[in-house]
Amino acid sequence: AYTPFHIEALEREGLVYTAQIDHAPHSINITGIIDRIDRKEDVVRIVDYKTGRDELTFNTIESLFDRDGKRNKAAFQTLLYALLYTESLAEGNSIKVVPGLINRKNLFDRSFQFGLHMQKERVQNAQGLMPVFKDHLKEMLNELFDPAISFEQTKNLDNCKYCDYKSLCYRK
Repeated sequence: AYTPFHIEALEREGLVYTAQIDHAPHSINITGIIDRIDRKEDVVRIVDYKTGRDELTFNTIESLFDRDGKRNKAAFQTLLYALLYTESLAEGNSIKVVPGLINRKNLFDRSFQFGLHMQKERVQNAQGLMPVFKDHLKEMLNELFDPAISFEQTKNLDNCKYCDYKSLCYRK
């Protein structure tokens, strides 16, 4: 059992990841609001609350950045929060950072387990994933800020079904 544990923060703001951009003379700061950070001994959980049935599984870090496939946006967001937290750590690698979602709709299911699963294995410590996550994040940001690369519409029209901005690119 994970109890008892200590809540370190609720709706934590102020954590920053600074990314250097190859095609710009400046860097950018990425921030977010982490719903909850709690700790038990050497384990820190990064908790993101969701109201739907967001998926807890993803195949690879690379799949979270796949433009054309079905990305797990909730897992991406939670790992980004883990990055914000790990970059701010004074204690380095001496703790385990476990990211996860708590979905309101399945919180009381008997089968509920906290955490994310990569290739069906529970992520026991996100710190080991951070170098690859940072590499892909930097690649995505460099592409986004590269003036030689034009913005393109998605080829997958399903991505546009519920997009609030589809009128900007004349998708129906």
